[in-house]
Amino acid sequence: SDTCVDATATRLDSAEPFWVELRAYCYAIAGETTALDLTRSVIEEQGLADPSFLTLLDGMIGGKPVAPEVVRIPDAIHVMMLSRLKLPFSRDIALGNGLPSTLLAAASAETPRAIRVDAAEKALRAGILPRDVLAQVLDLSTFTPQELIGAPALARTEGLMNALARLRAAMKIASAPVARADFVHARSEEHTSELQ
Repeated sequence: SDTCVDATATRLDSAEPFWVELRAYCYAIAGETTALDLTRSVIEEQGLADPSFLTLLDGMIGGKPVAPEVVRIPDAIHVMMLSRLKLPFSRDIALGNGLPSTLLAAASAETPRAIRVDAAEKALRAGILPRDVLAQVLDLSTFTPQELIGAPALARTEGLMNALARLRAAMKIASAPVARADFVHARSEEHTSELQ
């Protein structure tokens, strides 16, 4: 909501590529087609934007978003557009473009599971992963009933996210309070030791 307000007024007259792209993005959101067409023609004539930005902009305008094959130098605008268009995040953007990108990738249902899990772990270790996103990501892992036998012991030998997913799944099917308590204990122990 703060993207196209007075705080980013620089976008209205700056010739720097980032600000010109942001200007086009804001015109697209506002539905200002004349200003958007003019800005886009400037972008194309002066070669200010990479092809991935134009691909994403076309998706915003036409309503048929397509993920660019490569985003050479991703920035905050690419991240906003991917999120707004509900397109998958690449591993590079999810894990190498700052914590906001990481958090958005973890919460993105369109992003491949492996990338979401890695992004969620990074965000969890940074202390910024919301509880509901953690639950969504943990629920992406499925286990057979046999794989949940001895879940606390198995969890102690696994990576953080898989261990938490196994314990969460085991806890969902456990009916005895003692068993549930054992899962909670193993879960908190695993979580604490891994994050230290």
